Amino acid sequence: NLSMGQMWSSKVLLALVNKGLTREEAYKVVQSVSHKMKAGQKFSQELARSSEVKKLLNKTEIEKLFNNKEQLALLKKRATELFQRGE
Repeated sequence: NLSMGQMWSSKVLLALVNKGLTREEAYKVVQSVSHKMKAGQKFSQELARSSEVKKLLNKTEIEKLFNNKEQLALLKKRATELFQRGE
């Protein structure tokens, strides 16, 4: 996608908070990683390179944050619910 994965930054932020960082600390980590990205580079790849992120999230956990299948399934479920209610 055009954001190179940065659209998932809120999921990354929440995962870091769930691992013990404060919201402010997690935001600084996500912002730092985002600012280090070069053109064409994926956010998930830069996260995997970050020493700060690697202390808290392993490769599998990072990959799971960028799994579109979960998000698409949730969107489909919500859309179906809305259409069934006639909204």
